[in-house]
Amino acid sequence: MAVGKQINNLNDLMDAVRNRKAIVVPNHPSWNFPRPASFLINVSGTTLYALFARGMYIYNKEPKNVRRKAGVNGGSAENKAYCDTNA
Repeated sequence: MAVGKQINNLNDLMDAVRNRKAIVVPNHPSWNFPRPASFLINVSGTTLYALFARGMYIYNKEPKNVRRKAGVNGGSAENKAYCDTNA
């Protein structure tokens, strides 16, 4: 999971809301997947305090592999020939 800047306070969280970012808390079993910052700003203060303590980060999407493997997800015969010659 790719994480970016750490969110340390409510001002940082509000900046994430304004910029429409997703937030993740990797060290928490229930919050370890991306959620919109606009959702988290409406969570109770005690929960936010616990999430700040565990480490709240802006989620950065990992880039997908551009080159598809032959025969996977409908790969074409042309793509298969390309992969066989350039592997």
